[in-house]
Amino acid sequence: KEERIRAAIGLGAAVFISVLFVLVFAGVIKLFSVESGVIRPVNQVFKIIAIVIGVLIGIRGEKRILKGALFGVVYSVVVNIIFSIISKTAFFSLSLVFDILFCGVIGLIGGVIAATAKR
Repeated sequence: KEERIRAAIGLGAAVFISVLFVLVFAGVIKLFSVESGVIRPVNQVFKIIAIVIGVLIGIRGEKRILKGALFGVVYSVVVNIIFSIISKTAFFSLSLVFDILFCGVIGLIGGVIAATAKR
């Protein structure tokens, strides 16, 4: 139970970081003329940072690598639901499948970092 609470806190932190990054970046886009080709890579970097921080906050105990991968998948689904609601767009698309895989791999990497970090 304690592990789930900690994971939920990590997930909340990761989602908060993502929303904060997106809002700040939207302001930057509005203030400066940012090319549209830059937006997707920057958003991917934001996801990487948010997931790794979330995993480091929320994942403890055994099987951190597996838990990290699962964390990334759950993060992807939650964030995509939130942004689908905000933007009033369809939740499911082919890009969601790739995003889930991408976030799962990033979560796995975060799990490796968490497993090897001294605590």
